[in-house]
Amino acid sequence: MGTFEALEAGDPRRVGRYRIVARLGVGGMGRVYLGHSPGGRLLAVKVVRPELAEDGEFRRRFAREVAAARRVNGAFTAGVVDADPEGSPAWLATVYVPSLSLREAVDRHGPWPQEHVLVLGAGLAEGLEVIHAAGVVHRDLKPSNVLLAADGPRVIDFGISVASDASTLTRTGMLVGSPGFMSPEQLTGQPVGPACDVFALGAVLTFTATGVGPFGSGSVHGLNFRTVYEEPDLGALPPALRAVVAPCLAKESDRRPGPGRLLDQLAEAAGGMRATTHALTEADWMPEAISRTVRLRITATPSPAPRPGPTPAPSSSQQQSAPPAIDPVPSKPTKPDPPGPTELPSTRSLTRRRLLLGLGATGLAASTGYFLTGDAAAGTHTLTGHTGFVYSVAFSPDGKTLASGSGDGTVRLWDVAARKQLGVLTDLDGYWVTSVAFSPDGKTLASGNYGGGYIMRLWDVATRKLLGAPLTGSGGTATVAFSPDGETIASAGYGESGVRLWDVATRKPLGPPLNGNSKALTTVAFSPDGKTFASGGEDGTVRLWDVASRKQLGVFTNRDPWVHSVMFSPDGRTLAGGSGDGEVGMVWLWDVATRKQLGPPLTGHSGAVVSVAFSPDGKCLASGSNDTTVWLWSVAARKQLGPPLTGHSGAVVSVAFSPDGKTLASGSEDRTVRLWRGARSLATSASAATTAAATS
Repeated sequence: MGTFEALEAGDPRRVGRYRIVARLGVGGMGRVYLGHSPGGRLLAVKVVRPELAEDGEFRRRFAREVAAARRVNGAFTAGVVDADPEGSPAWLATVYVPSLSLREAVDRHGPWPQEHVLVLGAGLAEGLEVIHAAGVVHRDLKPSNVLLAADGPRVIDFGISVASDASTLTRTGMLVGSPGFMSPEQLTGQPVGPACDVFALGAVLTFTATGVGPFGSGSVHGLNFRTVYEEPDLGALPPALRAVVAPCLAKESDRRPGPGRLLDQLAEAAGGMRATTHALTEADWMPEAISRTVRLRITATPSPAPRPGPTPAPSSSQQQSAPPAIDPVPSKPTKPDPPGPTELPSTRSLTRRRLLLGLGATGLAASTGYFLTGDAAAGTHTLTGHTGFVYSVAFSPDGKTLASGSGDGTVRLWDVAARKQLGVLTDLDGYWVTSVAFSPDGKTLASGNYGGGYIMRLWDVATRKLLGAPLTGSGGTATVAFSPDGETIASAGYGESGVRLWDVATRKPLGPPLNGNSKALTTVAFSPDGKTFASGGEDGTVRLWDVASRKQLGVFTNRDPWVHSVMFSPDGRTLAGGSGDGEVGMVWLWDVATRKQLGPPLTGHSGAVVSVAFSPDGKCLASGSNDTTVWLWSVAARKQLGPPLTGHSGAVVSVAFSPDGKTLASGSEDRTVRLWRGARSLATSASAATTAAATS
């Protein structure tokens, strides 16, 4: 809540009784604006996304959660002061705090000294004490939800908090939280209470002191796995701070201290020299560089509107004016928290670039006949049953069956036409299923596992029985893929030092792993002719390999930190990749023969692009993102085909087209699978889109 952006054409000028004067940013449910009350008070006004506001269930839940949040009133919270859950649009207003977020502060200025971390922890613990006393569980405490003000920190964003006595408000399968800061019980679907906020506080303090969370960085899969199964890395913390943080990060919720006890521990760690909460009233409670930034932002805050008086009302042009974008600190890209698949409900940033892309694509779709239906249409169907994240979906070669792999340790098979579950493959020892793939003949299913030392299992699709013992190795598998002839399987993931190729008949590795990527691998894909395969991962590169010689053929690079997904076009000429780690997700296209990038990346997603899939004719590309949406692109025109597909309430981790191209499946961290059925064939629509783009 520190920088301001000018209002754009589609922004409201008034919400309720508040005059809107500038943009502040994007929250979990919609855009946040700076508003003036009739009496001149500055407020942060959050306007709910239209697609959420049209959902009756959401409005009822939103009203209940706003009522719960309004009960919170403490020195270290930015409480709700007004709201209209039934408004058009729905909105809520909180106290405006001139500040910068803890995330921004650490990214710009680096880790904090122990003394300042202890003082920050005291303020946050007291804030949680007030929140919990009101019967509210925040569920999404993270650095970007902590504002640093001159007189102490503020815990914000109760819009996605849930009243602790109203757990039924949470939509079935919905996950609230952010990777790296969620507690184990949130990730495993166990009952969630105030202790999950204490766990998040321990992670926040670790991040503040070291610049990285207690479970490291990297992919969502890796963060979540380490949170549930591995001990936090607290080696870089000073001993006194480590003694405070370690109990907060206990796997068992009943072993964590309450906020009151935590306040006592923080005071003890501070050496009793002064009360830590008292220190928050002093000018030096945070590092000097950050304090200086906050002071500059206070001076940059627009002056409150004058109180009502006999002076003439301002003209309409004055009413609609807004301050220019202001940032008194030299700008530097920041690293937002892993998101939004898990920031629920989530949203996409309404940037000027996205607005232009969206308007152009909407016109294009209208002229061609849009082929996939949106959330409210009869063509969309939701498959439920998983109790963990759905990490992977795959159609059988005949298109009649869909497989889904989940963090609940199961693989489920679905009848696509009837939209019913056919069976559950459960002999997985409870370890996460991160990837599924059918053999080309449809008789065998491969499932990649994360944990337990297993690499993957092979299943007989007809009998739903395991085909022998699991294929074993170190670490866990993020991705598996069959070669087009069905004789080889490629696997890659965490703890493995490269891509491993397996002989399906003998179930043995074909030599040592193929090394090249310097960090964990997250994706692998074979070319249609089976002669090459591509691998991508957290080092931000995509590498092309010759299957026969086992030699590297080339490296594709992009400017993003890591690549989450790769896929060859059906003709093998183009390679697509999805990447991103923050508010901008990108889809990359490369020419396989020349190893050259085909133009600038396709942009518009407000979260990392975690999965990409070509349509069977290669004319359309689907991208699933942490921003909870699926986008469809014309490959030739390099334009978005219609508005995004919305409806998931968690990150879209996997997308796949049916063999006939008429159905798109998506798997999400909201624990559901969605089938998006087409009104016409993809080939017709994508071809029309290409023609329209060429003649426009």
